[in-house]
Amino acid sequence: MPLNHRRSLLCVSLTKTLVQPIWAFVTIFTAAGVTAALAEPYGQLHVKGLGGYAAFGVIYILVAALLLTRKFNSGASAHTGIPLTLVLAALLSPSTAYGEHAPIRQIVLVHDSFTTSKVWDTVTPLLEKKGYKVTAVELPLTSLANDVAAVEHALASFETPVVLVGHGYGGVVITEAGRNPKVARLVYIAAYAPDDGQSADGLMKKFPSTPGENQLHRGDDGQLLLSEKGVDEDLAQDLSDSAKVVLASSQRPVPGGIFATPVGSAAWRQKPSWFIVATNDRIISPELERDRAKTLHAKTTVVPSGHVPMVSKPVQVAEVIESAANNRRSSYKPVLLGIGTMGMSVPFYH
Repeated sequence: MPLNHRRSLLCVSLTKTLVQPIWAFVTIFTAAGVTAALAEPYGQLHVKGLGGYAAFGVIYILVAALLLTRKFNSGASAHTGIPLTLVLAALLSPSTAYGEHAPIRQIVLVHDSFTTSKVWDTVTPLLEKKGYKVTAVELPLTSLANDVAAVEHALASFETPVVLVGHGYGGVVITEAGRNPKVARLVYIAAYAPDDGQSADGLMKKFPSTPGENQLHRGDDGQLLLSEKGVDEDLAQDLSDSAKVVLASSQRPVPGGIFATPVGSAAWRQKPSWFIVATNDRIISPELERDRAKTLHAKTTVVPSGHVPMVSKPVQVAEVIESAANNRRSSYKPVLLGIGTMGMSVPFYH
């Protein structure tokens, strides 16, 4: 065989040896990105930290090596393994490997410090009509630890994953209780969402005080109670007179310490979150709510309501909770960052 011909064959062989692995890797990463983009209307990727991406990177490399070995041993065409590569990459992409897109049928609701579990009475039947099992926890409001224990007791009755929903101070409770392995997703409604070692007080101090905060009266026993004016003008300003009377009569004094107690490890750092920002909230600063929603990378819905949107806007609140149960997009725009981030999507907030 002529020398030039042998050199040509050697060049072709080397080219194929170098190009085919690169092609396989590009195919796998692209497939993962496409999978994430197609799944985006139903949820958001939540692979946290470099460790998570490294683990999936190892999986991709192993799949590529397997496909290439099979191809070289069989002498098949360079394109034979591509369909299988796409299928395996889709199955092994982060969005499917964690099972985060599976619908959840169990919902646990946690009320604020100024309300009771009855605040969910309008939202609950809306969800139950769609087949969800809904439990509204009654918090003792004696300490953060006791409130978390009440939620843990409710979670103990479930065998399958749960969507945990918190309103106002209830956001602090679900941030702590949400570490329970039965909790798959978190929903914050006009709520505090403290970080590791942070309290509700710690969050409030970062923003100007609200009219509602100025209507909190401390009794001789140290218990806090929202004034009648605070209920009428700040807690329930967009509700009917009858609803205001119900809220005022059901309010219980709470120890100031529950707002000063820090959480341990914040559950939202490990689990996907949804957030309702109430733009007319006079109890918790809407700026605080927006800041927490952004920090959580939560799927955020903005509602023109006061502090209790589950009473003033029950349909919208039920829709957001249902979106979390089905891991759907709320009010954000997904952006596909491409191969370099394994198809991770990033929410943009309105």
